[in-house]
Amino acid sequence: LYVYGGAGVDPGDIHSLCCETLRPRRLVGDGGLLEAWERTVPALGEASTRRHEVTVLAFEGSQTRPSGFRQGRLSDVPLVGELLRQLRLESQDEGEEISPELLLKHELVYVFEEETRVRGVILSNLSDGRYVHGGSVYVHPAYRGRGIGRRLAAGLGDHVRKTLGATVVLDVFGENQSALAAYGAAGYRPVGRGLAIWVDQDSWERGFAD
Repeated sequence: LYVYGGAGVDPGDIHSLCCETLRPRRLVGDGGLLEAWERTVPALGEASTRRHEVTVLAFEGSQTRPSGFRQGRLSDVPLVGELLRQLRLESQDEGEEISPELLLKHELVYVFEEETRVRGVILSNLSDGRYVHGGSVYVHPAYRGRGIGRRLAAGLGDHVRKTLGATVVLDVFGENQSALAAYGAAGYRPVGRGLAIWVDQDSWERGFAD
């Protein structure tokens, strides 16, 4: 669940909605709002299983679309599915797996292709008119260190700006210095600080009661 709110937002209202309906496995959002939520509901912090500081980046680059970057096609389902499975394993993501075929049908998958083979993948969300959230950047281990992640990020930023008139934003764990450097080289600049908090789903069902 991505969480953002302006002045006056009551974290208690968001908490009630999550307990009643949403029950997210992971919360990602504005650091100040999530910290206020934890102060309002101290049990939220106690129930968290993982927590990371997040740097929010926005695309401000002037690069043209890199060669090899393209939108995913339904014929890419096997390779995209395998890359996303490897990403889940490496990131220890225990959330519900999303069908690569469904993502491709909704044009939310972009790939880097070299010698007719997909070497890496990046996903996008739908545009809200101003921003598109990108993420799940993954490069096959055999092809890392060649700037493919940078080209995926730059390609998505350029594509979204030219086709949708929107800006791509990425969330990066603060300790992931290699990713921050790669995205910086791709034209992304820090615009905010956030948090990522993983929560045991049983806690929502119990309402954080002992």
